[in-house]
Amino acid sequence: MEKVNNAIRDCPNSGNRTCGCNVGGWKTVNGLVRSITCVLVIGAISLAACKDAWHPEWGPTPPVAPYSLNNLPAGRVTQPIIFPVLGETRWQDGYNEVRGKFRHTGIDIKAPKMTPIVAPFSGKLGMKKMSFWIYGDSGWTMLGTHLNDDNIGTQDGRGDHDVMFAPDLHPGQHVVAGQFIGYVGESGDATAPHLHFEMYAPGDGPTMARIRNPFDSLKAAHVIQAPIACIPSPKRKPRNGEKRFVGCVRKVDIYAGTVTMLLSASQIPNGKATVSTVPQYRKVKITQAQLRSVGGWSAIRALAPYRRISAYVPDIADQVVRPTRQFVIEAQ
Repeated sequence: MEKVNNAIRDCPNSGNRTCGCNVGGWKTVNGLVRSITCVLVIGAISLAACKDAWHPEWGPTPPVAPYSLNNLPAGRVTQPIIFPVLGETRWQDGYNEVRGKFRHTGIDIKAPKMTPIVAPFSGKLGMKKMSFWIYGDSGWTMLGTHLNDDNIGTQDGRGDHDVMFAPDLHPGQHVVAGQFIGYVGESGDATAPHLHFEMYAPGDGPTMARIRNPFDSLKAAHVIQAPIACIPSPKRKPRNGEKRFVGCVRKVDIYAGTVTMLLSASQIPNGKATVSTVPQYRKVKITQAQLRSVGGWSAIRALAPYRRISAYVPDIADQVVRPTRQFVIEAQ
């Protein structure tokens, strides 16, 4: 499935040497992408040795998979995890297989493009273009890569953060097991849509000593049908006849008085919240009183692309622009 093993290293001209790679950063609300340049030191080195090479916008330092023909640790591990890909999947034990000049460092979970990916366990999130990793509360670490980078319905490789990750994620945040992370893709050197999944034992030594075969953990994993809903202030429910939209600002029209939000979840009056696992945009119209209560248009425009807002709107399916009864900028 992969021509190049290392999930963090996006450069195919790697080996046991220093490789300079230019990788993409965070997409902002106004469409700007900050470019991050780093130099990756390849080989069986400790994470500490290359700590300063990683840009802080990625969050915690990513685990760098060993790139070698040496046999990987053979020990199997059964850790309690949630299966990281929802829906129908196909996978087999491809750990330690020879793939040209290296051994495969994980298991490829095949699924259609845009299939939802969830956090296998709770912990601190790191993320960059096409990849994410979690330093688990248990001490274990995982890494997943080849997230979607195509605009929907295309193979253009030009998709932004909104078709790759959940809109309300940011590096360094704590995620919970089962939380929606992003979408399966075939980015990088993938030859078909899949999630490449790696696991590392606790510790801070070289990844060659800590990488483990995740097959048994995946085989025993708890399978869920939908992501765990993590919405702010879940007791602040909508009224009867309303729906609460939770999402992130993607466009502001001060002349029309509207905000276009990319949904992360919605909530109905009984309190049930549903995670949006496809990119969905909703336009809401806010009043002058609501605008003043949140600090004006400048405050809305200044929000980070992952900062959540809530809009309480009429539950009318075919309404294109929905008036809000309440508009809230959620606490971080």
